[in-house]
Amino acid sequence: MTGVSSAYHSLLGIFRSDSAVGTFTFKRTGGIAYSKNSRSPDSQNLNSSYYVYMTDTEDQHRTSQTRNERFDLLGNSLAVLSGIAPHTRARDLVAWVEAECVSLREREDLAVDLPPNLFPYIRPDDPDWMPRYERYNQPGEYHNGGIWPFVCGFYVAALVAAGRQQLAEKKLLALATLVKPSRVADVEFGFNEWIRAQDGTPQGQDWQTWSAAMYLYAFECVRSKRTPFFEDVRRAALGIAQGDAQ
Repeated sequence: MTGVSSAYHSLLGIFRSDSAVGTFTFKRTGGIAYSKNSRSPDSQNLNSSYYVYMTDTEDQHRTSQTRNERFDLLGNSLAVLSGIAPHTRARDLVAWVEAECVSLREREDLAVDLPPNLFPYIRPDDPDWMPRYERYNQPGEYHNGGIWPFVCGFYVAALVAAGRQQLAEKKLLALATLVKPSRVADVEFGFNEWIRAQDGTPQGQDWQTWSAAMYLYAFECVRSKRTPFFEDVRRAALGIAQGDAQ
């Protein structure tokens, strides 16, 4: 269990408020509270049932922190899978994600039945918009809200870990549909890198191993109703928590 315990400590370090990874510090939000404004496309008052990150900004006098309220699907899926998110919080997180996706589809910002990797999307009038996004990172594309099969595989696994088996089965079917189209290659399964959120078309490179690998992992999680490897991580987390309490 030594390796698993080390893996858990590494994950926990990412989500603790005092741990820095490069120029980023990850933080848990305060409590669980649903914001009535959370479904506004430009809202900065987002739901606090998920994990956000803090960006360190340094100048010659001091270091300040900026809290980024955008939702990161991969980070939050890992929080659920690792046991960092308690079970109740994990279920609230999933409920919030699904509700936000309904809202995104109503606004025609999402055309598939899987969450974007990041939302709300960064738009040209937002302070964190960068000039290069005009060409490479439009809203709903690439790192700015694109649909990544690799990341969605972790989300399906997180649903299993959160006890949402039926929802996990539904999302696995959506993922199976998502990984079929290719952008260039004439193949039965394209396993493309990323998909544009607004129209569901593959926009990245075909035959991505990580897309295929996480589809297979998600399938095994749903089939076995388990999350291999992360089962051990959560057991290690429980042992560490019980040790800290003594």
